[in-house]
Amino acid sequence: MKKLTLILFSLLMSISLAFVGCSPTQPGSEQTTTEDGGTVNDGGTTQDQDTTKEEDTTKEEDTTKEEDTTKEEPPVAVNSCEFDKASAVTITLNGTSADVSDSGVKAEGGIVTISSAGTYLIKGTLAEGQIIVNTSDKATVKLLFDGASITSASVAPVHIQKAELVELILMDGTTNTVVGGKTTAGGEDDPNAAIYSKADMTICGSGALQVTGALNDGITGKDTLTIVDSTIDVTATDDGIRGKDFLIIQSAKIKITAGGDGLKSDNDEGEGKGYITIASGTFDVVAAGDAITAETVVTIQNGTFSLKAGGGSTNQPSDTTSMKGIKGGTSVIINGGEMTIDAADDGIHSNGTLKITDGKLTISSGDDGVHSETQMDVSGGTIDVKKSYEGLESRTVMNISGGDIHIVSSDDGLNVAGGVDGSGGNGGGRPGGPGNVCASCLINITGGRIVVNASGDGVDANGSIKMSAGVLIVNGPTANNNGAMDYDGGFQMTGGLMIAAGSAGMPQTADTTSTQYATLIGLNASQSAGTLFHIQDSAGNEIVTFKPTKNYQTVAFSSPSLKNGETYKVYYGGSSTGTEKDGLYEGGKYTPGTMDTTFTISSIVTSVNVRGGGPGRP
Repeated sequence: MKKLTLILFSLLMSISLAFVGCSPTQPGSEQTTTEDGGTVNDGGTTQDQDTTKEEDTTKEEDTTKEEDTTKEEPPVAVNSCEFDKASAVTITLNGTSADVSDSGVKAEGGIVTISSAGTYLIKGTLAEGQIIVNTSDKATVKLLFDGASITSASVAPVHIQKAELVELILMDGTTNTVVGGKTTAGGEDDPNAAIYSKADMTICGSGALQVTGALNDGITGKDTLTIVDSTIDVTATDDGIRGKDFLIIQSAKIKITAGGDGLKSDNDEGEGKGYITIASGTFDVVAAGDAITAETVVTIQNGTFSLKAGGGSTNQPSDTTSMKGIKGGTSVIINGGEMTIDAADDGIHSNGTLKITDGKLTISSGDDGVHSETQMDVSGGTIDVKKSYEGLESRTVMNISGGDIHIVSSDDGLNVAGGVDGSGGNGGGRPGGPGNVCASCLINITGGRIVVNASGDGVDANGSIKMSAGVLIVNGPTANNNGAMDYDGGFQMTGGLMIAAGSAGMPQTADTTSTQYATLIGLNASQSAGTLFHIQDSAGNEIVTFKPTKNYQTVAFSSPSLKNGETYKVYYGGSSTGTEKDGLYEGGKYTPGTMDTTFTISSIVTSVNVRGGGPGRP
């Protein structure tokens, strides 16, 4: 007897999704150890219970309220995928017919119908035919694919019409192929995929599966579709892999080429459905639509992802087709993984909340790198937005408490717009002004390292900005109709380091509600990219040495090093022997270039040689 026992996990929607090894167990259930060292839950019940708690990573009181996405938590899914090959009924496929000797199976020409629960080993080739499962039995139907090849030009080659649960198990060392289309077009329940199931289905096993959905989808599960430890390659005219209610993936290797969406869960009627949860695996998805899309929540715990949507970031976003890397209807939660995303539209998009707690994300986008329609929370990980219209955008609130963020944007780097920005890959300029203040819009930086290279505003809030810790570095813009720092409400600086080099048209720095000293310095002439900017105190001690990557004439700066009553000298040019990171130098010796001006701190905000500017709007 060979057993492959896999315990799948609860779809918890908090960022503190917990795993114990790779075999999470149900709370309160007993465990039995199998021959292979796995565990099986002896309790048979599911529990809608969230016992995780989210760590508070902010350093000051959070006055925002986040939408509760845990209230729609789906049930715990437990699938064993164990089998006894010796007791399996063998179905041998012979071109246009099948050989079988069991009362639970009927074979008529190329149509094989399984009407009883049990274990069935399927091998051989069916050039034009279909495997049907239709049983009212409450036990599981196990289909052992042992080098099976099933093709149909007119129907779904594998059609699960009715069953309690179907486990499609890919036998070790085998490659299995399913090529086909659909029945009639138009109906909601039409079997429109090469592998189509109206019941809960699990695909598991260490073998390989190649699926071609020549007329529509590759693999569709109308209820819960679970994929574990399998290697699957799907080519589909429309969607690649679709779990309408839930799509759960763990430790799989998946490649998808799709004319529609790649991975999809789209039930928009049942409460708490339309979820995608990925625990781990390797994913290579090329989709004309969205690479990963869920009607409600996308949760990614770990894995390696290469996602290309809509032909990539060199293409323009479409008004009719969504072409996003990852999209969630109510929430996107990323707790880890390594992702490379190239999307014509947003790289990562949520129509509700968005959380990033860890991971390594590399994003090229034709629109926003990361976008949330309500609130965005970044507490860790590495985010490298190499190309975007706007780097990180949230409709109302953006909380950054950790992480290493690098952004290149053709418009704003960080943006909270309140619904009045110009997002969409067109133009720049200022959408708002003092008369369009969004009272609920806030960029709140309590940690992390943020480096922005922006052609529009570096940091743009149609409401307010708060910063209490972390490092914020802004390069750009060079045009005078944008500013390195841009806010319509206020900018309260209570801690951290902020340096923003940009044009002289409309510069801003922190405002007078701040408790940490801030400056806004206008140089006598525009300086070229790469020209050092340096501030030192009256004793010659370095306060900051910075090398902007763009031409600049103004610099907004705030640091705990600035002291009341101290006089400072400002230089440009020169050289430094210090260690440079993101343009900031640490240690070493600065060799002076040209001294531009001096200033003395006598108030929270000091403006120097700023024509018509200052802490507020010029």
